[in-house]
Amino acid sequence: MTPLENVRQHHENGEACISADWDWRIEKDKKILFGSSNSGPQIDRGLNEGSLIESISISGEVPELEMIFTGNLRLKSMVMLTGDPECG
Repeated sequence: MTPLENVRQHHENGEACISADWDWRIEKDKKILFGSSNSGPQIDRGLNEGSLIESISISGEVPELEMIFTGNLRLKSMVMLTGDPECG
């Protein structure tokens, strides 16, 4: 990330990486399109290069990640194990 250039700039410029260490799925409208249990080729076909992130949030009593992309795609993380997801 590069430093802010002026006081009116609200976001740094650059690249970032988010790692989903647990299960995840991509949704559109009321459908699950694919997820972490699909094969690599299925995931590659489902991802649109050039999709932009519109928002990122963490919500729920058990915190889960939600990313909204252009094209009305949503990535949602989920933990499918018993216990505290941060302690694995």
